[in-house]
Amino acid sequence: MTLEYGPASEDELADMERMLADNDRGGQRYEWGRWFVARDGGEIVGAIHVAEVDGALYLDDVSVAEARRGAGLGSEFVRTLLHDRNVYLACHDNRIAFYERLGFEVIEQSALPRQVLDHAYRTEDLPNGPDHVHHIMRWTG
Repeated sequence: MTLEYGPASEDELADMERMLADNDRGGQRYEWGRWFVARDGGEIVGAIHVAEVDGALYLDDVSVAEARRGAGLGSEFVRTLLHDRNVYLACHDNRIAFYERLGFEVIEQSALPRQVLDHAYRTEDLPNGPDHVHHIMRWTG
């Protein structure tokens, strides 16, 4: 296994969208930001959409091919994007422990910088509904 991580090229977007669809992830379209992919040889095995918002990073979407989950690929992939800056994301209950192992903590919505909060609403991570709850997390390093 030879993994490499980097920005998705225009030529890879169709393969990335197929990987997301094969893993029951919709083809979410974002107003801005960029996709990063994890590649094993020529195969796309993971994708992360990142938006830069007021100097912070917001991880809009993190996905690893189902057949590749549980082997540390997702952790390694997310770590490639964590640098000395503020990083935020929204996740469901079942992903909190995963992100906590990477140094994220659950925060109150009121702790989000205004532009990051606005972005979370634009991408429909917020507001929470009775049947769909997202937890906001911040990377603490």
